[in-house]
Amino acid sequence: MKKLSFMLSMVLLGATILPAQTFTFTSPAGGERWCRGTTHTIRWTYSGPRAPNVILRLRQGSTGIMTIAPNAANAAGANSFSWPIPATLTAGEYTIRIKTTTDLGLTDSRAFTIAPCGGTPPPPPANTPPVIQVCDPALKAEWIAGNKYNITWKSQGFTGELLNVKLLNSNKVVEKAIALGVADKGACLWQVWETLKDGEYFILVETQNGKISDLSEPFIIKQPTIQIPLIIPFALGYSNRGPLGLAVTNPISCEILKMGTISGVSWRLTCPSSARLNVSLIQNNHLVMPIAENVEACAQGVEWRVGRSAAGATSNLVGTDYRFVVQTPDGINMGVGQPFAIVDWTLAVQTPNSGESWAYGTRQTISWRTSGTAMVANPAYPNLSHLRIDLFQGTGGFVGTIAASAPDTGSYSWTVGDAVDHSGNRVRLTNGTYFVLIYFGGGAGIIEDRSNGNFTITNCPQ
Repeated sequence: MKKLSFMLSMVLLGATILPAQTFTFTSPAGGERWCRGTTHTIRWTYSGPRAPNVILRLRQGSTGIMTIAPNAANAAGANSFSWPIPATLTAGEYTIRIKTTTDLGLTDSRAFTIAPCGGTPPPPPANTPPVIQVCDPALKAEWIAGNKYNITWKSQGFTGELLNVKLLNSNKVVEKAIALGVADKGACLWQVWETLKDGEYFILVETQNGKISDLSEPFIIKQPTIQIPLIIPFALGYSNRGPLGLAVTNPISCEILKMGTISGVSWRLTCPSSARLNVSLIQNNHLVMPIAENVEACAQGVEWRVGRSAAGATSNLVGTDYRFVVQTPDGINMGVGQPFAIVDWTLAVQTPNSGESWAYGTRQTISWRTSGTAMVANPAYPNLSHLRIDLFQGTGGFVGTIAASAPDTGSYSWTVGDAVDHSGNRVRLTNGTYFVLIYFGGGAGIIEDRSNGNFTITNCPQ
């Protein structure tokens, strides 16, 4: 035991400690009263080693309500985003969450109030259909097989209906019913079936006649951490969780990293701890390179320029089935990460790219250009041969999906107006400005591009 304590406290040079990424909200700062239907400026400051774009989401308690901005600009120092508050938002207390697209840092604002300010809003038109809105699971949430989670939803416009709750696979095909004929109480406790495979899923909540329904955002179901035997020159028998209770949390399973970009390895453990750690990259059970040495365990992460070793040498690592191993300096295993891929591609939207005017119902070509080192096809990464095309309002709000899985041929023929929401329902467009977002990798945001400017859609049906 004394020997182990000594080894865990050894101090070696060359650590690459992940610098802190810090967000601080200046507006809302807590206690403000913002009126529905008005525009307010969200302000924050950022400090850190780099300035990735961020996602802004509105939350009420622990529930995500809406995405305010999917890809807001972020720089060192002061930042801001102008937000037109929807007039239909329910009055109440809210917070705003800011996080990076790589999930290496997130911060919640202090609570503030959204109020009617003009009296009670008018009731919805008589022909407004009743709706269900699934709240949890949230986008990209990770649910572990065998654990219990609350599926939550909101409903309005109907009473007394019994609901069915179902699990759908990544192709939006029903896997199995979770609950049938449950009361509309806004929540259903589910113990995730232990037999489910790792992957992307959806939750469907619908009335028993199927006329009113909603589909959750895509989320991840993962098997619990199990022991993974890895054989590399200096140790045997690695497992995902080591004697410090350390669990490698990033990159996530089947994530895609791009050569030359700044990524990170992060882990979770209970601090304080005086341990020092080394981080290495492996592929198919063999050591590829060390990427950081003598890192403080409670730093809980290191930053990594993809392809560069701890000694500063750069290698072309295009391939799949990489993992990170976290160890003590003498080779005692602390944890093993999930498999991920490395690519060296670029993607650029060609059209629409700024200023185009497309009439509703006409056939138009969405085009893009990809370049870089190709990778051998791997069934674990199907999104590397197909891409997704989403439509956003010019102000940044998600509208719908134009193509969920388009072949990477460089172009896609689109009948302007054809787009569906997360439930597969056709969306209704209005005249205005829009942009497209095209991405590979299942939405990881590593290989993506959007129109450089907005384009206009005209002649939409009234």
